[in-house]
Amino acid sequence: MTTTSDPARGEARGWCCEVCGAEGTGRQFGTLHAHWGEGSQHAGEQYRLRLCELCFFQTLAHLRREHDVQHLFDDEGMADPERFGRIEVTTVEEPAAAKRVGMLRDQLGPIPEDFDALGSDEIRQRFEGSEDTSED
Repeated sequence: MTTTSDPARGEARGWCCEVCGAEGTGRQFGTLHAHWGEGSQHAGEQYRLRLCELCFFQTLAHLRREHDVQHLFDDEGMADPERFGRIEVTTVEEPAAAKRVGMLRDQLGPIPEDFDALGSDEIRQRFEGSEDTSED
């Protein structure tokens, strides 16, 4: 794999397809990557091939055909051959805030105006580490 890189930007500026030799720039390439672990026949071996768009999709088509051959007599075929190997990226939306039920509304009587300040002196004293927590 031939590349020139710009470490400051974290990207490859120039590269060469490992199959056909086509040259490219930026991130317009596909990658076939393998890192074989312990117990594998190829333990410790790593592979990474950068492929131009044409070679990538030819390789993908070959793998699709191989999948079809391996599953020739299965009852169900591939769900959607055009999506074989494709990763779907979706955005996750924040869940809506939980709505308060209010089942005790109108049953507790009026809420004092200084409700949020109740016990604030004692809380402040304990937070600041004051020894005297007695109320006058």
